[in-house]
Amino acid sequence: MTFTNSIRTPGSSTDKTVDRKRYGPYLVAVPITTLIFAMASLALQLGALGVAAGAVIGLVWSMVLGFLAGRLSRRNSWKPYLANAPVFLAIIATGLLIGGGLMYGFLMNAALGEPSTTYATLSALMQPTVPYYIVVNTLMEALIIPLVVFLNWHIPKRRALILIGVLVFFVMRVWTYITYGEMRLEISTHPLSTADVEWFKATFKNDYRGVLNIITQVAFILAAFIPARRVEALEDRVEALASR
Repeated sequence: MTFTNSIRTPGSSTDKTVDRKRYGPYLVAVPITTLIFAMASLALQLGALGVAAGAVIGLVWSMVLGFLAGRLSRRNSWKPYLANAPVFLAIIATGLLIGGGLMYGFLMNAALGEPSTTYATLSALMQPTVPYYIVVNTLMEALIIPLVVFLNWHIPKRRALILIGVLVFFVMRVWTYITYGEMRLEISTHPLSTADVEWFKATFKNDYRGVLNIITQVAFILAAFIPARRVEALEDRVEALASR
């Protein structure tokens, strides 16, 4: 190797590759998590200060997750397992959302189509589903989705599928918070009124979030079929050494 070849000039392709791998996942996970936390605070009717606080918490939380993911990924032998774990959890969680959504849809369709169904019955059917979706979606938003991004970004063949799954899930959650979140939480806390039932019927007919959940799950399943081999970790190590 000649002296000129051994000098790595600023702005070289190696620099750009390392920067993309280092900062790329932050550019995806941090804005998404920050906005989701802010919108969750909005759905909880916490006011302007609450929304701002939610955004700050989401920002700090996603940065902490990125830092922890980076520290754990320093062990090359752990990288494939760390990459696979959140992908498999995302597949399970989206499966719970899809299965729960189908059952909820069948149940509510039958209840709404039955003339003898009272508002009290609808309210009783609706209330147990709220904590179920809150728990699963919160785990996805706050933990699984950011970790999927941070721990799989170094695998080029997975990256596009991961981005599809994450962005579609993000669209689904934004749609939820804008259209359903606040009202669904509110009507689940008291007996339904005529206006509540009419709103529920109107939004229920146009609720296609299950399709977005299916797209998200398919993207993650396809990503899981791409091996997170130790070869990927070794390539990262070679690039890191070359960037010094």
